[in-house]
Amino acid sequence: LTRCARAAPSSPASPGAAGLRSRALALAKEAVPQAFAMEEDVDRARALLAAARCRVAACSPTGDVAMVEERARAVDDAKRAAESLESSLGKCHPEVCAARVLCQSLTSVG
Repeated sequence: LTRCARAAPSSPASPGAAGLRSRALALAKEAVPQAFAMEEDVDRARALLAAARCRVAACSPTGDVAMVEERARAVDDAKRAAESLESSLGKCHPEVCAARVLCQSLTSVG
């Protein structure tokens, strides 16, 4: 799931790439409620990060208001997840550092 956004959204993609991204997004959306049901903060944060990455990748760079708002919500989810990981694992944990890098990359894309 976390690889669905590795290709730049503005780059030309193969016809199957959009289908893979949408499937990854659907799986990530299913994973988030399941992670929340487990009541495990780290798993919740991981699911939110994966879903946020996929949601940002699904947002086209057209400037459509709905897409811009969806992207902003995804970025906010990623930031909340990074903060949750930091409080659970500690500020210098490698997974926390990777989450911070992901948040920065999501806000700088597009």
